[in-house]
Amino acid sequence: MGQIAASGTPINPRIGQRIMHARREQGLTQRELATQTGTGLAVITRLETGKQSVSAERLAVIARILRLSLDFLCSEEDAIVKAHARGARWWR
Repeated sequence: MGQIAASGTPINPRIGQRIMHARREQGLTQRELATQTGTGLAVITRLETGKQSVSAERLAVIARILRLSLDFLCSEEDAIVKAHARGARWWR
């Protein structure tokens, strides 16, 4: 298990890594994603580096903006990430 957020919720670093990868793939900066999600740049930075957890509501907004499935973002399965690396698209 990863770190524990201030809220007591475990932080899954894979979520942040997947958000960062998708954001970069789509040519968005952290600032642009922060603006589109209605949050601050520091929140996106901490989320992507695994230093901050994310609420289900915020994760749903990020998934919608990045056109990703919540399954892809939250999965513990590396097979999903490997399929994505082979070119499978996980956007909606």
